[in-house]
Amino acid sequence: MDIARAIAGEGCGLTGHQAGKVAGWLTHTVRPVAEVAVVGEPSVRRPHPGLVLRPRANDSRRGLSALEVTYLEAVMNFDVCAELAWPEALRVTAQRVDHLEHLRADALREVAAAERGAGAVAMRARMRELCAVLDGIAPPPAPTGASAPPRRRGEPLTAAHLPAPMSAGQGSRIAALSSFVNRWALHPARRPAMCAPPPSGPNRLDLVRIAATVHALCDRDGVGVPEWVWAHTWHEDVRIYDVGEVSAGFRNSAVGACAHHRVWFREDHIMCIRVHGMWSPAGQR
Repeated sequence: MDIARAIAGEGCGLTGHQAGKVAGWLTHTVRPVAEVAVVGEPSVRRPHPGLVLRPRANDSRRGLSALEVTYLEAVMNFDVCAELAWPEALRVTAQRVDHLEHLRADALREVAAAERGAGAVAMRARMRELCAVLDGIAPPPAPTGASAPPRRRGEPLTAAHLPAPMSAGQGSRIAALSSFVNRWALHPARRPAMCAPPPSGPNRLDLVRIAATVHALCDRDGVGVPEWVWAHTWHEDVRIYDVGEVSAGFRNSAVGACAHHRVWFREDHIMCIRVHGMWSPAGQR
């Protein structure tokens, strides 16, 4: 941000996937560089190998803070950079106490009204709803029955139980999916029942992560792939957990089921150490 301001002046903010992550609407990034939106055409667009400056024409952005510009960009790029449905994104923002006190609804409305270009109409409509949340108006409530009920003690784990624990906090996605993979390996007779009920929840990418994992397990172990699995795909190539690009080398070494969902992982993601053991690069157990 310091480099961007030195080159282009005030009105800078993160854009693309980084903006979605700051807002809490995204859990991943696919680009290895930081992208910063700046006002006007910068003298150089790539001043550093890890930084790209994206020009914007709206001069009124100079009156916004970096966080406010970042939220403006997150709303502009919502359809391609967010994992949540828009009402859920509003509910996430309503809980961001650390951000609410630094976001000025009136300033954001004024700047959004001056935005032009493709998608500006939809962006302004969403910004009005976001600013209403900043003004203290409650976002729409979560729909009843939007996700499966919590798993009861002793109840067999299924794919439908995964969305809630996956969104619980740092590292929770790995823990929840690993638990599912381990139970799948240890209880072969339960496998069809474990993948039969479809998962549901507010994070669309988590549903794709679950579907890709179930698909790979079914392919490897000869279980019929449930119909719900095929419907969950992502619009860009992402690693199942990691930040960064999915290289051609990574895709070539990934499990075959990944290509349909565009969520990529290697065989170790669907291995249980107690059942499958571990292998060295030479193939030795």
